Amino acid sequence: MVFMAKAISIRDLIEQVSKLCPPNTPIPSNSWVQLNFCPRNPRSHSSKKYTSRLNAKHMIQKRQFRKTHPDSHFCAAVFRYMRDYAIKFRDISVFACIDDKHFIKVGEPGFPIAAAERGREVIVSSNEVFVVGDHDFTKFKIIPSVVLLVDIPETIDGSFYSGQVFVGLKDGIFEASSPIRHATELYKTLMTRMDGRHILFIYSDGGPDHRITYLSVQLSLIALFLNLDLDVLIAGRTAPSHSWANPVERIMAILNLGIQCLGIMRSQGEEEFEKSVKSSNNLKQIRENCLSFKEDVQKALQPPIELLKSIILRLELKDKKFEVFESASQKEIQDFWEVLLLIDSSLTRDHSSKASIENVVRQAVPSVSL
Repeated sequence: MVFMAKAISIRDLIEQVSKLCPPNTPIPSNSWVQLNFCPRNPRSHSSKKYTSRLNAKHMIQKRQFRKTHPDSHFCAAVFRYMRDYAIKFRDISVFACIDDKHFIKVGEPGFPIAAAERGREVIVSSNEVFVVGDHDFTKFKIIPSVVLLVDIPETIDGSFYSGQVFVGLKDGIFEASSPIRHATELYKTLMTRMDGRHILFIYSDGGPDHRITYLSVQLSLIALFLNLDLDVLIAGRTAPSHSWANPVERIMAILNLGIQCLGIMRSQGEEEFEKSVKSSNNLKQIRENCLSFKEDVQKALQPPIELLKSIILRLELKDKKFEVFESASQKEIQDFWEVLLLIDSSLTRDHSSKASIENVVRQAVPSVSL
């Protein structure tokens, strides 16, 4: 593992240095530390040694260009109505914005890969070089799932970009994102926070794991509704290509700040495990060849996951530290799913599409020829 960033921000720099100081040491404020990066007299000869002033400007990234869609106005209105309803019943409501961040590549043993995407500039000291692998293909990846529990404002003019942020880190081999996994992990996050609250709002970008028109997503939402014993569950989504409208999307910028100058790699595994990985050329082959090495995969990815956790716990949104949740186990997912058997005992986790449900109905109700 390679971690070259000394501090994420001025606030984080103060916190890191404070841990090294003896007790009762006076700690300067953020503004005082910022002033020390500026010359006292900008016209003096010594001011040339200060390089805090950068030629920078605000600019929208091209990859975030807002594409038009005929349903954008309708989806924006739905989001407005969801916020209005949440404000009206804010004392008994929870508003959750959810999304998956783009996966983080994990390098092979001895060959770390930049956590930031290739081609993305990172900040380093003038006498340091950020050296990591430059190729695109990696066999392992880590998927960050982000949940923003919004502090619901008192009026519609208030900000919905405020609240507690939860981040979960999952391996992309045996813990791939799915509707039932997202619902189970959201259930675990909300279990201790639903006391006296009976209305849940869920807002997402409508990706494959959150598209509310999919039967697999609908079944997961029904299971969440039953497990939390809710009175009302309202799920909404952005228009296609309008994920920027989801408040949790802005959290990704903070996470990108945390993984600046971060190169990660997995640990070395047993010989048989390494042979299976070496003989695999894509994700499907890795899953097939490493089916009997699930524990080895977890052990190999544990060091980079722990490193990422330590970084995430140092991030914050409006003075609230990020929290990290553990990925759901297969037993937890199965226990979460079983509540649906109260509705239909013939349901299984393989019934994730409308066609599969129709096949069950055809088998249960034989056709009658007239």
